[in-house]
Amino acid sequence: MSRSLQESSLLNTVDYRSLSVGSVPTSEYLISTTVVGATPVASVEFDVSSYAGVYRHLRVYISAKTTFGTEQLTQLNMQINGVDMTRYHNLVGTGSGAFSEDYTSSKIFLWVSGNNVASSAFGAAVVDILDPFETTKNTTAKSFSGAYGTSVYRVGLGSGFLNSASAVTSIKFLDRQGGTILTDSRFSIYGVTE
Repeated sequence: MSRSLQESSLLNTVDYRSLSVGSVPTSEYLISTTVVGATPVASVEFDVSSYAGVYRHLRVYISAKTTFGTEQLTQLNMQINGVDMTRYHNLVGTGSGAFSEDYTSSKIFLWVSGNNVASSAFGAAVVDILDPFETTKNTTAKSFSGAYGTSVYRVGLGSGFLNSASAVTSIKFLDRQGGTILTDSRFSIYGVTE
C-alpha cells in the first residue's frame, strides 16, 4: 500500500517525498535566505564555495517579481560561477497550449511575474543543481517555475547543462531583460544530503 505519510506508534511522524513506501525522509537543510528589502536589486547571489563535501545537491526556492518594463511576465536567469548555461531546454504551458524551447549559450529561464500585475502577484520557482561539487562531471540543473499575469500565464519545466566540470562556487539570479528584482522577493537555498 502506498502512503505519503507514515506515523509510528512512538509519537514520531516521518514525512516522505514520494508516494512509495520506504522512501528516504527529506534531507534538505537551509543554508541561506535572501529577502529583497525596500530597494530593488539587480541580482541575488549565493556563495556556496564552502559546502563541498557537506551536501550532495543544492535546491533553491524562489518567490519573485521584477521591474522589467510593463510586462506581465518575465524570466529570471541563473548563472553558475558567473557564466551562463551552455544549453537549456524548456517545456512551457500557457493555459491554452504548450510549446518547447531549446537555447544554446543561454541562461536557465525561470518564469516570474513582471511589473504590470497586481503588487501581490509573485512568480514561483524551484531549481535543483545536481552534484554541484563533483569535478568529474559537468554541472546540470533542472527547474520548475510558474507565474501569473493579468491575461498571460506560464508554467515551465526546464533543464540546463554547463560545459564545465569545475565545482560550483556561486549561483546568481538576475532578470533576463535587465530589470531589477522587487521588494519582498524571496530566495532560499538548501543543501540536500541524499
